[in-house]
Amino acid sequence: MIRKILFIIICFFSVYAFSQEAFDKNTIIGTSCFYSGRQTKIILQFERLIKNKNEKEIRKKLFSSKKEERLLSAKILGFLASKKSITLSKEEEIQQNNIKNSNDEVFICSGCSFINKVKTKDFFSPTLKNNQVLLESWLHIKLENF
Repeated sequence: MIRKILFIIICFFSVYAFSQEAFDKNTIIGTSCFYSGRQTKIILQFERLIKNKNEKEIRKKLFSSKKEERLLSAKILGFLASKKSITLSKEEEIQQNNIKNSNDEVFICSGCSFINKVKTKDFFSPTLKNNQVLLESWLHIKLENF
């Protein structure tokens, strides 16, 4: 009987553990992830840039080799441009449009353990999903006084 119970438990956790794709924990975008509900490394990095009003570095990340940095900088710069806080250069506008139409996929988390793969262009869609809404809310709160 104990063997059966142990077998069921192992099977259950194995299916759960292997049901999601492999991902790099340092590239996940999320504001309340994992069991402790903490922000991911990239969110903390951008939060520091926003807090220090480091517009130059945020603009630089628009052209980063990392798609997650490009996405976040495009969202931040787009928000600031819409508020008329900044003006984007022609090159930045072109890059932002490229990111808005990109099929690059990034991992985002929503909650304790669910990691989701989302196309970059979907972050600019008018119909956002739950985990994207969390990111949008975080951006609006953080950029309120930029």
